[in-house]
Formats: sequence, structure tokens, C-alpha cells
Amino acid sequence: QRQRQRVLNDQRRFIEMQRQFAVAAGLARKVEAAKNADDAARKAAVEKSAAEAKVQRAEARAKREGSSNSNSNRNAAATATRAADKATATAKRAAANAARARAAANAARVRAAANAEKERVNIRAVYTNFIGRLQNATTKTTTKKVYRNGSKKLHPDKGGNGILFGKFNTLYRTKIQQFP
Repeated sequence: QRQRQRVLNDQRRFIEMQRQFAVAAGLARKVEAAKNADDAARKAAVEKSAAEAKVQRAEARAKREGSSNSNSNRNAAATATRAADKATATAKRAAANAARARAAANAARVRAAANAEKERVNIRAVYTNFIGRLQNATTKTTTKKVYRNGSKKLHPDKGGNGILFGKFNTLYRTKIQQFP
């Protein structure tokens, strides 16, 4: 039965580690997506400025050359204007995508922080529970049993907090010395 319990505990720890890795990987992917979206927005803004400069050059050429080539100059200016409009639309879409990606990354960070806080609160509640049980233990056997069970929950290798485990350990040592 102890072997089965050890196997179950190992499986639980493994599943929890997988969950934590998945959360971290998801956050990293969202942050990477935000960076990529920002890069795309910058690239689209550069393309937009280049297209607008092309429009200005085409309009200036049309003014310089006058009416002799007015049709071809007007066509070139219209083509350049369409390219500038297209670049502007692309830049706006890229900026919107970047904003959405940043929002998703921030939301993932907030969720991760909330989950970490929930885990800290849970460990604190477990610590408080075992401290009370350890203080109320009346025999050496009961004290050892409570300490063993508490160690399984509070030990840093088992997902607990090292500082709380140290306090729990100190309390156990002082409590166990009370018994002959």
C-alpha cells in the first residue's frame, strides 16, 4: 500500500509539473506572438511611409513635367496612392493585431500571477492546519505522525515552501523534546 501511495504521489507531482510547464510555455508563446505582432506593425509602418513618399514623388514629377505626359503621370500617382492606401490599411491591421497579442500576453501574465498567489495561499492554509495539529498533539507517536504527514505537504521538494517548512520543522523539534 505504501508503494501504491508513493506511485500515486509521483504521478500527481508529474502531472502538476506538466501543468506548470504548459502554463509557462503558453505564456512564452503569447509573449513571442506579441513581439512578432509588434515587429509586423513596425514593418507595415515603414512600408506605409515608403508608399507615401512614392506618391509625393509621383505628384512632384507630374507637376514638373506639366501636361505633356499628364495621363501617365496621373496613372503613376494614382497607382502610388493605391499602394499607400493599401500600406496604411496593412499598418492599421498589424497595429491592431499587436495590441491584441499584447493584451493576450498581459492576461496570461495576470492569470499566472493569480495562480501563483492561489498556490501560496493554499500552502499557507496547509501550514496553518498542520501547525495547529502539531501543537494539539498529546503523545510522541501522534506528534511524529502529524510531522510526517505535514512534511509530505510542506517540504519544498513536494511543492511546499522552504521557509514554512523550516518553521514547521523547528516547532516539531521543540514539541518532540517535551516527551520523554
